[in-house]
Amino acid sequence: MKKMNLLALLLIVALACQNKKPGQLNQSNLKLWYTTPAADWNGALPLGNGRLGAMVFGIPGHENIQLNEATLCAGGPNRNDNPKAKKSLSAIRNCLFNDKTEEALNI
Repeated sequence: MKKMNLLALLLIVALACQNKKPGQLNQSNLKLWYTTPAADWNGALPLGNGRLGAMVFGIPGHENIQLNEATLCAGGPNRNDNPKAKKSLSAIRNCLFNDKTEEALNI
């Protein structure tokens, strides 16, 4: 009985791996397909790399493309980090872990 189960398992694995090279992906699993376009921003799919992004939605031919770039929200290409922040990090973490959000904001 154990030999039959092992043989059946090996047959299933062999059929599943048939015609596939190691590391090769099934291309049909990599496609997103939708039957209707996104009606608004909430139904759109985000595109981008973290610094530059877009949300595309609407009827094909009359699509809305909303863009965002990291410096648009920050006011321009500049450094927004605070070199003195490292000194306060431990105190801020302690406040947040103890549910003292308002106190953490004022540090």
